[in-house]
Amino acid sequence: MLRMTVDRKSSYISVGHSCSTELWDALKQLPKRKHPLFKELVTIIEKKTNDAKRSLLKLENQKENFSTEELKGKILRNSKKITVFGYFEVIINELRATERISYAQSHKDLLRELKKFTKNKDIKFSDINSHFLRNFEHTFRERGLKPNTIGIYFRTLRALYNKAVKDDYAQRETNPFADFSISHMKNKTLKRAITKSEVKKIQTLSYEEGTSLFNCRNYFLFSFYCSGINFIDVAKLTKDNFTSIDNKVFIRYTRSKTKENFLLQLIPAAVEIYQYYAENNLDDYIFPFLSNLENKSAVSIYNRLHKTKRQVNANLKTIAETVGISVKLTTYVARHSFATVLKRNGISTSKISDMMGHANESITQTYLDEFENDQIYEASLLLE
Repeated sequence: MLRMTVDRKSSYISVGHSCSTELWDALKQLPKRKHPLFKELVTIIEKKTNDAKRSLLKLENQKENFSTEELKGKILRNSKKITVFGYFEVIINELRATERISYAQSHKDLLRELKKFTKNKDIKFSDINSHFLRNFEHTFRERGLKPNTIGIYFRTLRALYNKAVKDDYAQRETNPFADFSISHMKNKTLKRAITKSEVKKIQTLSYEEGTSLFNCRNYFLFSFYCSGINFIDVAKLTKDNFTSIDNKVFIRYTRSKTKENFLLQLIPAAVEIYQYYAENNLDDYIFPFLSNLENKSAVSIYNRLHKTKRQVNANLKTIAETVGISVKLTTYVARHSFATVLKRNGISTSKISDMMGHANESITQTYLDEFENDQIYEASLLLE
């Protein structure tokens, strides 16, 4: 056993082997030379002791005070062996448990690509070096994947490696991403937006109530009027997300992507769409995209919306063709059009950033202080 003592409190960790009293040298704290496995046991004990000392050194560098149990936990984590594929499964399960289904799927997709690259041969974190990463990138480029897609895979892998370092499954000193840049794996995406007059064309379209084109048109307009709220968040809205105060209608929701909370006053055009569905939809959900879904688990919701989003984009394409819009209309265009229309009307980029929930203005220019709800409402009125 390895004995650890911190502030006179001791704890023990087994080295995984035993030795009879007759073959043990109590003074040297090692097996006697006549032990048939003397060399092997001494090697194991020395390795376990050195590993424990490294864990102690790391802990001392991280904090001044720590307990015996903290040290023991650190040593045990360092002694655990876990493969890259095994760690992926752990993280995927953790993400699913916390209902971060989309991020879990990103890790699952990356794991599939890694298995393809290694021909299903599991690897250790020490196998991931700059040479490995260059070859991994090269295979993507040979297959013709776009830089942005490659970048998503590598950012996910970098995040997983950094987490493995924190969990003591990978070494910070040998982190390959310290020397391997992924900044070049990004093309500037051409943002698509439509004008306010084109939005009005969509608004004037007449479709039979209850049809998919009717619902998709209303979704697009609602998203546009509500700070570009994305498709998943619109689809998840229930009647509980809405409240009326002094004849004003507010929406309160948590953005799925960032977990940030939003409170937004609906402008009249958005209130009209909300009231229609609140009165006509018997389901708890405002929009019908999740209606009749028996299993309300996070995975079931993700799968339904992943499939439905493709259908919505197909309908939006039809809507665009009907009114003569040349821009490829998708669920995301409502979000970018919202920002573009406000920008053209003189609203500051910082205010637009706040309304859209951007973390900083590398997405919309600089993330500044919060604005009063009535200021956001006044800005939104420019959309009508």
